[in-house]
Amino acid sequence: MRFGRINIYEKDFGQIIGQSFSDRHGFAAQGPRRKLMAIARNWLLTTALRPDHAWVYWRDADVETVPATIIEDLMHHDTDVIVPNIWRPLPDWLGNEQPYDLNSWQESEAGLDLADHLDEDAVIVEGYSEYKTWRVHLGYVRDPFGDPEVEMDLDGIGGVSILSKGTVFKSGAMFPAFSYLKHAETEGFGKLCKTMGYRVVGLPHYVIWHIYEPSVQDLQHMKWMAEEKKNRVQKAKNKRMYDKKWTEAFVEVGKDWEVLKFNVFKNTDLRRYIHLDWNDVDGYLKLDEEPENNIFPELDTIEADYSLTEMSQRYKYGYIPPNEIFDSFPINNAANRDKFKFVRFDEPEKESENLDDILIVDNKLNSNKNEAQRKEQEREEKEQIQKETLDELEESRREVEAEVQKVEDEHNEEMQKVKEKEMTPEQLEEELETLQDMYEQKKKEREERKLIEEAERLSKLAEKKKRKKLLKQKAIQAEKELRRKMAIEKEMIRRQQMFELEEV
Repeated sequence: MRFGRINIYEKDFGQIIGQSFSDRHGFAAQGPRRKLMAIARNWLLTTALRPDHAWVYWRDADVETVPATIIEDLMHHDTDVIVPNIWRPLPDWLGNEQPYDLNSWQESEAGLDLADHLDEDAVIVEGYSEYKTWRVHLGYVRDPFGDPEVEMDLDGIGGVSILSKGTVFKSGAMFPAFSYLKHAETEGFGKLCKTMGYRVVGLPHYVIWHIYEPSVQDLQHMKWMAEEKKNRVQKAKNKRMYDKKWTEAFVEVGKDWEVLKFNVFKNTDLRRYIHLDWNDVDGYLKLDEEPENNIFPELDTIEADYSLTEMSQRYKYGYIPPNEIFDSFPINNAANRDKFKFVRFDEPEKESENLDDILIVDNKLNSNKNEAQRKEQEREEKEQIQKETLDELEESRREVEAEVQKVEDEHNEEMQKVKEKEMTPEQLEEELETLQDMYEQKKKEREERKLIEEAERLSKLAEKKKRKKLLKQKAIQAEKELRRKMAIEKEMIRRQQMFELEEV
């Protein structure tokens, strides 16, 4: 872009407000700051505007991205006063982008009512919670994919980028350095132009980008983020160092434990369990606290060494040690857990019940056998089942082979009969096709029959296994019941003997 003349003007208006983002945009500083900026704009306007100037373009120095053709883009609308939409980029932790200039707006009923209730010298500024005007802002109407030529009538405008016809200022319009309709500077300029009958518009979809100026809170957050990043780096460095020290000082035994755990549990039958019910079992063994009433004082000493004489004396007075009803088993063997059941000894439901009626348990289900014998029994049962299955499969195979041979013999006989007959080639071909269809039909029927027989065989085998398992469960249950009743009977005998001893 080429300019006919470039003039630079400088003047100090005695501004005492700081130039940081928080100072310039604080609510308390807005009124005095706007009025001072209006004085600076009016001085610059009267100093620089010449009679031959047709347009006046105002733009802030802190604009980051502007189209190269912005003056032509705004000028071809041929409007008295026009402004673009102003946005600013933000860091990703603040949302990436944001409307910047909220001074371009359309008037609302709430804004007019607010202006009527403020002091005469008050200045309404947008973007602050102190003044709730509920106006339509140009920045929030933006559509990133909208038509940049769309115009929107405005009542107040911002000063980042303004293009105005020279006749507007030559006819007396200026930037109010006082409260004009409760507004000053560029917003007051928009109100004044509307009062003078000029058209004021904005382009909601035509955007230029203002620079990002971090506030005091943003700077504090950036400082915190930098410290967090530094801490993360240091933490990662420490972790690498500790991991290295850990690897050098300790040995990883996870894989060794997996092998050891497998070896520990491979010989342990976790399906078996032991259930202890101590309710009312040892109540009859409770002895009096007074020593003189205790007929067996030696029982208070855990390591008492009973001699044969003392044991005979106890037998004489009716002391009968409880018999082992489970024979000799290693109680600490986890594989024999469910062979040691502690049950409550109650009275039999029917005294006339005959224990001989209980099922005689097969020797191979006897729980008194050790784990090796049980495994041997299971292995023999599996071998027997496998042998029976192989025999059945072999028998089925022989039947299928016999059936196939029979069909082939029938087919050969039919072919021989055809050869012996004197037929024309057409009749011979027709007969051969018929025989071939018959052969295919019989083959299909044979395969279907084979599948049916195989399904029936598997069903019978499953039923057989199910019956065997059921019988085994019934036998085990019967054995448990038998042992329970035997234990009850022995306990009743022992209690009776103890009762007789007490009577003596």
